Amino acid sequence: MRRKAFSLIELLVVIAVIAILAAILLPVFFRAKIQNRRASDITNMMSIQQAMHLYKTDQGGFPPLLIQAAEYNGNMLRRVGEVKRGFLYKSSINDISVFHSAAATISDESMTVQACWPTVDSRGTGPQETQFKGPNDLVVYTDLAFNFDPASLNGQNPGDPVEFYAYDNYDIGRSFNPNCASPAGFELRYILFWTTMGQQGGGPSDNQRQLGYRDPKEDTIITWNNYFQETEGSPPQPKRTKDTIVLMLSGTAKPVDGKDIYERSWRFGQ
Repeated sequence: MRRKAFSLIELLVVIAVIAILAAILLPVFFRAKIQNRRASDITNMMSIQQAMHLYKTDQGGFPPLLIQAAEYNGNMLRRVGEVKRGFLYKSSINDISVFHSAAATISDESMTVQACWPTVDSRGTGPQETQFKGPNDLVVYTDLAFNFDPASLNGQNPGDPVEFYAYDNYDIGRSFNPNCASPAGFELRYILFWTTMGQQGGGPSDNQRQLGYRDPKEDTIITWNNYFQETEGSPPQPKRTKDTIVLMLSGTAKPVDGKDIYERSWRFGQ
């Protein structure tokens, strides 16, 4: 009796069908994975907004940073989860992963980075709209708040560039600015005052869409997350796709045009 077996043609047909199904399903699974990560980040960002309002109720104002600048214990850097003088962590948010995008590529708690200022909105119409510093400047401690003294954290001077935790991407985030100073590659995302006037004490003609004022507008931007943003060109620049998540003071966290917020930063939507 002859034994039954698959012919070569039948095997090739089966392999071809499997390859076609894989080509169809793998992108679907990949998109679903990205959507799940995006949804997780949006939920976490909304938790940050709620924690900020609790902080303001307790302290009378919003925090200078969401987590904290790098802290040292003697000469040893404290890991981000071990900060002693944190603002929202651990007073309002106990899970440090809330401050870290699921799509971020750097999550080393024992690593610090510096950050540039974001792009200046070219549509500014007067001194009150002028960003305090440009995108080629590094953020220093005196930029963060009037009384922000790094000496108790790491022994640095107020005029030194801020050491941020690389794990935290809501105080800072990756920069698409090719001129951002080489020690950085990150840009500032959260600060109480962006404008020159705000940094000097504020005034009635200043942009009221800043967290440092008593009652900032509901559409004030808290921070943004561009780790899902598609890019093009070399050096890479954001595409005009709604892949950057913006968190508003109202609690809204939604994907917006990544090119638009790159060009306008904290003034996006004005």
